[in-house]
Amino acid sequence: MREELIESFGKMTSSEMDNVDVMRKAKKIDDIDNYMYAIRRNFDFHFYINGKSVDNPYYKLDALVWSCIFHEKVPRYSEQVYKMSEYFVAHYQYLKSVPFTQIEKGMVDWSAYRVPFNYQNKVIKMNPPLSEEEFEREHESPYKVKKFHYSFRREEELTEENLKKTFVNLCTNAFFHNKEKTVRSENLDLDSMNTKEKELVMYNMKRELEELSELPNHNSSLFSKQITSPT
Repeated sequence: MREELIESFGKMTSSEMDNVDVMRKAKKIDDIDNYMYAIRRNFDFHFYINGKSVDNPYYKLDALVWSCIFHEKVPRYSEQVYKMSEYFVAHYQYLKSVPFTQIEKGMVDWSAYRVPFNYQNKVIKMNPPLSEEEFEREHESPYKVKKFHYSFRREEELTEENLKKTFVNLCTNAFFHNKEKTVRSENLDLDSMNTKEKELVMYNMKRELEELSELPNHNSSLFSKQITSPT
């Protein structure tokens, strides 16, 4: 089944690519690959790196789904957003119980029936929506990243405790290509540093984590100028 899905997706992609100008085809494929990589990285960050969302996957999940799944093309607090958010958490928990050998064989039961009837309750409890007035005010604000966006800029995420937990996650079990940078929590002793050293470490952690959590649709470097040009 896994091979059939891959083959079907390949045929569909090839069919779509046939409608693209030959000179732009390679760049468009690169753009799609880069964009999909960025989305996967965002979900890695959410479920395996950010201390707050690792402890509770519901944290900000609706904002992530709205941006990465629906590309901000549906209303921010749409029922679709809440359904897909609950679908992600339900299958995240389910996949943790599935042996890797079973996943390799494509023996995964993707079932919409795991989404409960009251699918929006847990998401809304963790992420209360902005009022209509607050949303409009934020939408019209000059800031690029709004309160209703997914970002690594909330006050509770920038605490020393969460930064430390997040950075340890980043350098251990989350990104395999960072395994040579493994850091143990007990070795990241910020209390033993002087003020300047501590400020520098905190600043570097914030910078690295903020870059990692940036959404693909907020990063124009993922797209070639030729593709994004309005002409």
